[in-house]
Amino acid sequence: MTIQDLPALNASLNALCTVFLLAGFVCIKTGRKKAHVILMILALLTSVAFFVGYISYHAARGGEVTVFPKEFPVARLIYLGILIPHSILAALNVPLVVLTVVPAIRQRFDRHRKLAKWTFPIWMYVSVTGVLVYMMLYQWFPSEVKARVAVTGESGNREKVIGVESPDKSGVVEFDSNIFEYHAKPEEDVLQVSFVMRNRGEGVVKITGLETSCSCLDVRSDKKELAPGEQALIEADFSLSKLAGTAEKFVYVKTNSPAFEEHRLSVKVTIDPLFEIEPTMLDWVEGEQPKEKRIKFRVLREKPVNIVSVTTRSEKASVHLEIVEPGKVYDLLVKPVSTEDTLLGMIRIVTDCEIEKHRNQLAYFSVKRAGDEE
Repeated sequence: MTIQDLPALNASLNALCTVFLLAGFVCIKTGRKKAHVILMILALLTSVAFFVGYISYHAARGGEVTVFPKEFPVARLIYLGILIPHSILAALNVPLVVLTVVPAIRQRFDRHRKLAKWTFPIWMYVSVTGVLVYMMLYQWFPSEVKARVAVTGESGNREKVIGVESPDKSGVVEFDSNIFEYHAKPEEDVLQVSFVMRNRGEGVVKITGLETSCSCLDVRSDKKELAPGEQALIEADFSLSKLAGTAEKFVYVKTNSPAFEEHRLSVKVTIDPLFEIEPTMLDWVEGEQPKEKRIKFRVLREKPVNIVSVTTRSEKASVHLEIVEPGKVYDLLVKPVSTEDTLLGMIRIVTDCEIEKHRNQLAYFSVKRAGDEE
C-alpha cells in the first residue's frame, strides 16, 4: 500500500462505520442489546482506524491539503457545503462519542440514551459525508484544466523529456521547461517525475502549498524555503493503473512571491492500448427487430492474448464468443431478447493477459427510446 491508497481506505472505513452504526441502531430498537454493543464497538474501532489513517496521510504529505478543483464552481459550492459542517461535526463528534460510551460502560443507560440521541445522528452524518467528500474530491470531479508552466528531470529508463523554456525569466521563480511527455509501457503502474524549481531573485521564496488536479498524483518537495540561488526538487508519483491512451495531469505549486503565486506543472503520459474494442457500445432502438450485432476485439501487440470468458449479468440479452484468429481477433455476438423496453447492459471480457490490470475489459449494450439516438 502507498500513500495514494490512504484516501480510498479512509473512505472505505467511513462507509463500514456507517453500516455498523445503522445495524447497531436497528438492533437496539428491536431489543437485541448484545448485538448492539458488538456493532457499536466495531463502529468505534472503525472510526479510530479512520482517524489514524487520516492523520497518517496528512502527516506524510507534510500537512498539504488536496483542494477541490476550481474548474467545477457549482460542484465546489456543494462540496464546501458538505465539507464545512462535516469538519465541524467531526471535531464535535469525538468528545460526544466518549461522553456517550462512558455511561454505557458504567451501566448508566438512562444518561447513555439521552446522549445517544445527539451522538448517533452526528456520527452518521460525519461517516456518510466522509464518503461523499472522498467521492467528490477524488473520483467525481478530477480537474482536466490545461496548464502551462512546468519542469521535469530525467531518471531511470524513461524516454526523452521534451521541454520548452519558460517565457518569463524576470521573476524570482524559474523553471527549466514547461512540459513533460512520457510514453509508458502497458505494464507500468507508477511514473516518478522530478521538477526543479529555482529562486533567481534576491529574497527568500517560500513554497506555501502543493496541490494536484486529481488523485493520480502524490507530490512533495525537499525544501519549503529557497534562499537566493537555491533550487528545490519537487517529486511526483503518477499512478498509471487506471489510465489508457493519453492523459494530462497537473501539479499546482504555490509560493509567497506576489508575481508567482501559483505555478501549474504539467505531466502528459501516453500509454499504448493492448486491445481495441470496436464498438465499445452496441445500440438498438426501442421497437426495432432484435438482430444480432458484433463487437470486434483485437489484440494490438505481438504476443497473443486469449479471451477466457465473455459474460453479461443481464438476462435480457445473450452474448457469444466467436474466435476469428486465436490470440489475436475475436467477435462478440450480442443479441437482446427483446427491444420492447429500454435496456442498459455490460459485457465482462476476461482474458489471460499476464498484466493483471489489463486482464479484464468491458463493453456495453443498450436499447434506447426512439429519438434518443445521438
